[in-house]
Amino acid sequence: MEYYQWKLLFNVMDGSQTWSSVRPNLDQFGGAEFAKHFHTWTWDWSPDRMTLCLNGVLMNDYDVSNADGTGPGGQNPFRQPGYLLLNQAIGGTAGGDPSNTNFPVKYRVDWIRQWEWD
Repeated sequence: MEYYQWKLLFNVMDGSQTWSSVRPNLDQFGGAEFAKHFHTWTWDWSPDRMTLCLNGVLMNDYDVSNADGTGPGGQNPFRQPGYLLLNQAIGGTAGGDPSNTNFPVKYRVDWIRQWEWD
């Protein structure tokens, strides 16, 4: 889940780099006002599905079996251990040239909750 170039991205990429992507324009969520508030981004990952939500609204629903055979050795990468990465992601091909950015920048995270289903 990402934000850049005035879009919110709710992406899943399998082991063969095939994307399931939902990319709404930020205007659908209040435009510039969006950045003035905290939001709840949710990633639920079960053995069968991944759902990506924003503030309780389903944005992308991915069938994990779609990734069967796409990982190393023909495995499904979503049936392997994973991790969560939070980063600022400044620059790069999608982030643009950061040379005119006033540093330091702020990256505010109010809370993160992780748990494993039984």
